Amino acid sequence: MNFKHLFGALLAALLPLTSQAYTECPPVKLTKVWSDINGNFFIGTVSDLNGTIDAVTNPPLAKPAIAVAIAAYTANRKVVIRYARDNVNCAAPSWSELIGSIGMAGD
Repeated sequence: MNFKHLFGALLAALLPLTSQAYTECPPVKLTKVWSDINGNFFIGTVSDLNGTIDAVTNPPLAKPAIAVAIAAYTANRKVVIRYARDNVNCAAPSWSELIGSIGMAGD
């Protein structure tokens, strides 16, 4: 066994297994995309506000999510929203619910 394998095995044994809580909701069509003067980016469907993409805290990581949201909105495609916390009510998410990731659905 070489050093890389031994080091990898040691890391795997020492690092705790962690899981990230999230809620993934069924595909929806976006009817609203906007940002506020503070740099936050929001998305919405029909009359509901579905959450925010935190563009202020980590702009480089938010850019792809915002690009997907705008592309889906422009193309009138459905998106799958994954909220950053567990047990979000997909039927009635809060307007300030943090979105962990967003992707285009297969339609």
